[in-house]
Amino acid sequence: MLIKRFSRVGAILMAGILGALLVVGSAAPATGGHTAAAAKVTIWADQDRKAAVEQVAKAWGAARGVDVNVVVKGFGDIRDNLKTVQPENAPDVIVAAHDWTARWQRAAS
Repeated sequence: MLIKRFSRVGAILMAGILGALLVVGSAAPATGGHTAAAAKVTIWADQDRKAAVEQVAKAWGAARGVDVNVVVKGFGDIRDNLKTVQPENAPDVIVAAHDWTARWQRAAS
């Protein structure tokens, strides 16, 4: 039962990552080789999910000319670091637990 739950959580995480990458990709400028700086995407993920995230994100980035950087953070540190990160150092995508969204929504209200 635990394995089934982790499989479901993994599928949800990957779907979220793909969706976020699609949003970022549609907002990123087209790179026809004539841009001064290549588009970059920074993803924060924990060590357990790094390999899967990197595999999907790097393939996506290579197909679109986007440099993808997966930064390893402790799972709980991702949430805590978002509270204090400066905008210029903030990630474009995070891999997080689904229940964090409700906490952020209440905090923003």
